[in-house]
Amino acid sequence: MARTRTPGRLEHILEAGAQLFIAKGYRLTRIADVAAQADVAPATVHLYTATKPSLFDLAMRRELRDPTVRDETLPYHAPSPRACVDRIWQRLLANADFPVLRSITHVVPPQGADAELRDIAREAYRWLGDHRRAIMIIERCADDWPELASLFALQFRREFLNRLTAFIDRRARQGVLRRTPDAAIAARVVLESITYFAVRRHETLENSMNVALAEEVVLDMIGAALHPA
Repeated sequence: MARTRTPGRLEHILEAGAQLFIAKGYRLTRIADVAAQADVAPATVHLYTATKPSLFDLAMRRELRDPTVRDETLPYHAPSPRACVDRIWQRLLANADFPVLRSITHVVPPQGADAELRDIAREAYRWLGDHRRAIMIIERCADDWPELASLFALQFRREFLNRLTAFIDRRARQGVLRRTPDAAIAARVVLESITYFAVRRHETLENSMNVALAEEVVLDMIGAALHPA
């Protein structure tokens, strides 16, 4: 008799997989662990995802809100690891929308550079918060998916940092943001501060922190730090 699939169970299995990839990394996450976390039999997991790479592929794409996940033929068989990386990377790029930073011009906006910087920091903060679990999976599983981790660190983050560095340098030369010894390091301080509160603190015991208040304090301090003397 053919086994039937329960509606919503794929979502449940992918959630269990994401949690374990974050907690244990790729290599130490076993299908049996995922089954236990999802409260199903290991054979049931294979009814939806044929292999661990298939589970990783779908779990990552789900975290990146890929609507095609639900359209895959089950059990899902992932393509080659390189093809998986390419598809996850394209989905990540499709989600990487930073309109304030992309639209920066030479002209200082009427609201001033402080408000402009806060808007840039706010969109980065919220994007990182929205995608924090995908980021945590990429970083936690870097040893087994090094190409994906490298793309994220060396291309995705670098592109954002380059744009932010150019913004800080330009506005400093215009005299509307404080000059720092190095604009690139200043941009890194801004990004790492945002990343800690939007992503890293979820890895610690600080989950009781008021999320909205943390965002406002971080953005306020970033604006104050680069306010011209």
